Amino acid sequence: MLIDRAIGQLGELDLCLSRYNGAAIDWVDLTWMQCARRVLRITSRNGRDLKILLRLGQMLGHGDILWQSPSLGEVIAVNVLPADVIVGRTGDTKQLALLAFELGNLHVPIELEADQIIAPLDGPVLEAFEKIGIDFQTVSRRFTPTATSRAGVSLSADFRIERR
Repeated sequence: MLIDRAIGQLGELDLCLSRYNGAAIDWVDLTWMQCARRVLRITSRNGRDLKILLRLGQMLGHGDILWQSPSLGEVIAVNVLPADVIVGRTGDTKQLALLAFELGNLHVPIELEADQIIAPLDGPVLEAFEKIGIDFQTVSRRFTPTATSRAGVSLSADFRIERR
């Protein structure tokens, strides 16, 4: 089966749920790195072979619906697997700016939340947190990068480039 886009979102559901609005859910387990890829060949939990070819700039996320049967009896949805991550918290904006600079130099994707910065667990990333002195803990959880090196640029409608 060829998939070219996500057709919807399940919303925030507990993984133990096996139905969505009456439809059986066939989960496709992906790592956070696989979610950023445009082209994938993967097998769902129920054994369906899927070929995913996304348009440029599209990424998959947890709960994305990839396919829904015409009778609405079954859906195939994405389950992002937990990954080992570093969760850092600081109230000092200077420390946060230094950490962002260091992680940017490493080309590391990050997830930003209100009071924390989350990055994949890796030796150089761990060293950056320690070097700057930010309190952190390592946990296993879903990682959804909010900033990646492939982030798109949005310009307002009135933006113009003028030649001189």
